[in-house]
Amino acid sequence: MRINPKRFAKAAVLIILLAMALAVLIAYAAVRLTGHSIVKDSYIKAKDDKIAEHEKIYDLEEKIRKNFLFEYDEAAGKDAMMKALAESLGDEYSEYMTAEELREWEEAVNSSFTGIGITFNVTDGRAEITSVAEDGPADAAQIETGDVIKTVDEKEFETEKEFIKLISGKPGKTLKLGMLRGWYSFDADVTIGEVKVRSCQGKVVNGNIGYIRITSFSQNSAEEFASELKNLTAKQIKGLVVDIRGNGGGYLEQCVDICDQLLPECTIGYVENKSGKRKAFNSDEESLGLPIAVLVNEKSASCSEILAAAVKDNKAGTVVGVKTYGKGVSQTEFGFEDGSALKLTTSRYISPSGQAIDGKGVKPNKQVKESTSEEDGDRQLRAAIKLLK
Repeated sequence: MRINPKRFAKAAVLIILLAMALAVLIAYAAVRLTGHSIVKDSYIKAKDDKIAEHEKIYDLEEKIRKNFLFEYDEAAGKDAMMKALAESLGDEYSEYMTAEELREWEEAVNSSFTGIGITFNVTDGRAEITSVAEDGPADAAQIETGDVIKTVDEKEFETEKEFIKLISGKPGKTLKLGMLRGWYSFDADVTIGEVKVRSCQGKVVNGNIGYIRITSFSQNSAEEFASELKNLTAKQIKGLVVDIRGNGGGYLEQCVDICDQLLPECTIGYVENKSGKRKAFNSDEESLGLPIAVLVNEKSASCSEILAAAVKDNKAGTVVGVKTYGKGVSQTEFGFEDGSALKLTTSRYISPSGQAIDGKGVKPNKQVKESTSEEDGDRQLRAAIKLLK
């Protein structure tokens, strides 16, 4: 009899699968009938201990739920336990965040938020506008810095908290603002929406020196920086000041991208994990090719310190100001299904020269203290410009 090769192959595969399934069933039956385990006793003990710990937490909750005299917010209690566990690490940068806290944190890092796009001071039941975000809802309604808001939807307010509550809401909601501009009263309709704040702003100073201020390393910072840099180089600048004073950090990949735009082929820095394994970040050959000065102060932290160290260690420019903050660690965000997250410190920053930044900061090449009076102007910026001339 002639054997069909294809049918034979299919039959052979089916027999193997049936044999494997039978072996699993026999092993499972043997474990169930004899009581023997196919895993290590140490694993079972560790698992049992962990279950016992969780049972204790459950018992604690049950006792509170059944016996506590007053009302008990179970969800708040669970969040408090999670927060306490993160706080017990003793690390100021690791934290458990509720869904709402995570949303607010991401908005702050990404330089965007939902609102009407103003900053203000509330005094005597009036909100004086101190700034208006470009292309934001208030800007679209032709509201200006210096305007005063008297009412929101014809409702008066006394405190900042009351005012914030009145101007808050879901995107798409339109507010009727009672306004005052000088002696002129008028109404303005403003629709709540997404407000984006640019993290990079550039200009020409002292005739031919480019200046870019980076307020944070947010989601679009590298793209914004490239745009500002292109505009400045088109104006034939002779040097560049990068101002990261007060910049508390943000996304590492955005910082690395900006460093790559500035620096020639070199090592930008490293991140080192718990086991001591390092990952290097490098710049390619293409660079700005102009003298660079980086302005830093005691509030320049995290990614700002990566940029400052990269410029200093690679001798690609001059760091001017005072020693940076010394936050040389980075966090990883572990999200949960309910929208909450654990922000956990998982690695440290290492400078190109191999120095840890955490707790030490970056010392500038040229130490210049900040101005002590308005009359003195910006002493650090003046020093940076002088170096580039």
